Amino acid sequence: MKCDDYELFIHDFLDNELDKENQKMLFAHLSECENCGKYLTTTVSINSVIAEDKNFFPASLDEQIFNNLPKEKISIFENFLTVKLPAYFAYALVAIILLLSFTLLSEVNKYKDELHQTSVQLKEQKRTVELLFNSLPPVEVHPVLHNNL
Repeated sequence: MKCDDYELFIHDFLDNELDKENQKMLFAHLSECENCGKYLTTTVSINSVIAEDKNFFPASLDEQIFNNLPKEKISIFENFLTVKLPAYFAYALVAIILLLSFTLLSEVNKYKDELHQTSVQLKEQKRTVELLFNSLPPVEVHPVLHNNL
């Protein structure tokens, strides 16, 4: 492995994300490589400086930074979606949706009634055909030989 790979191991080790096997490999390499040892001490010192500086900044600094950021221009489409519509537009939209729903519901019920009527007619026709078929007299078939030879 190259020293670049061990530098990645050093970062994983400092973040407590390095497994035991790779830790053994890292420590063995650190005992042999002076450059990687210096890299580890430099990284540890940088991390400690960063940890100390976190306490230096006031809590309101984030809010001040966000307040001083320039406002982004919102596109017309995004603006349309975020603008609150007046209440009468919302009520009109709800009324239109309700009217469409009732219209569709009445059409569905009309087709449902037609389907039911057709089903009833088919059942009546089936009964009529069965009655006609059962009311016919039985047919007897007699073989007759019409051979004049």
